[in-house]
Amino acid sequence: MVTTTDRSRTVNPMATREHAFHVGDRALYRFGPTDVPAEVIEERGPVGYHGARLVRVRLLLTDADPVELTLPESDLRAASAA
Repeated sequence: MVTTTDRSRTVNPMATREHAFHVGDRALYRFGPTDVPAEVIEERGPVGYHGARLVRVRLLLTDADPVELTLPESDLRAASAA
């Protein structure tokens, strides 16, 4: 959904909202059947589909090499909400 603030410019409401996660924040990501702890390692900004904010996360898996993914913020939950 795009809203118009004046005739010369349109603003995407997704691009103007505040970040939910910042670099260093811990979050949970649904990875298969379980929630996996993740650490935000980079904020990419509103460059996803329809202005979705993307973040790069490192999944904190045990007994495995680190897994890094780029995800929309909306796929993450705050770790304290668990």
